[in-house]
Order: sequence, then structure tokens, then C-alpha cells
Amino acid sequence: YTLRTAKRDHASRSQEIAIRDLAWLSPSAYRSLWSFIGRHDLVGSVRWDNAPSDDPAVEYFMEPRMLHTRDYEGFWLRVVDAPAALAGRGWDADGELSLAISWLRLAWSRLAVRSV
Repeated sequence: YTLRTAKRDHASRSQEIAIRDLAWLSPSAYRSLWSFIGRHDLVGSVRWDNAPSDDPAVEYFMEPRMLHTRDYEGFWLRVVDAPAALAGRGWDADGELSLAISWLRLAWSRLAVRSV
């Protein structure tokens, strides 16, 4: 399946498809999805902002030079001390937050936090 949106701003091929999510079960299904997306004759460009860096799309394009990629640095963090993290965070307004946190692999990480 694919979730996508379209916008118009190209002179001759006035639409852009922005892929938000793309999932497939086999290489042939993946190829079929790209074939479906590529058959839109009014589409001037296709954008997939969150594509994985090892995505095999370049192998399926007849003109791989048309595929422009950009890598972005990023990292994941796991908060170990949720109460301290919430206390150290700035808030735009007064209020109350109730939050339940659990990580299935570590039973000790389950906690409920109430921050006022």
C-alpha cells in the first residue's frame, strides 16, 4: 500500500506525489507500487521524505539519475529517568500531564508519571 498526497506547481506536469508511507511484502510488489506511482502522466515529481537509506528504489528506476536522495543525520534516545526529563523540560503553559511509560524488554522501566 501507499499513503500519498498530491500538489500542483509544475508548468507542464503539474502534480507532485508526496509519499508518506510505503509498505510491500515482496520485491515484485515493491516494483508494482513504483510502477503504479510512475504511470501518473501529469506527475512532475515524486517525493518520499522518510525513505530508508538502504531502499532498493534505485535498482528499479530506468533512469536512476532522476532519483535524488538526501541523507540526514539523526539519532534515537531512550529516556531512562522520565520524572527528571519532564522536570527539566520547559513548558509553554501551566497544566497537568499524566503519562504511562513502559518498555516491553525491561520490566523495571514501567512507570506512571504525573507532572503538574
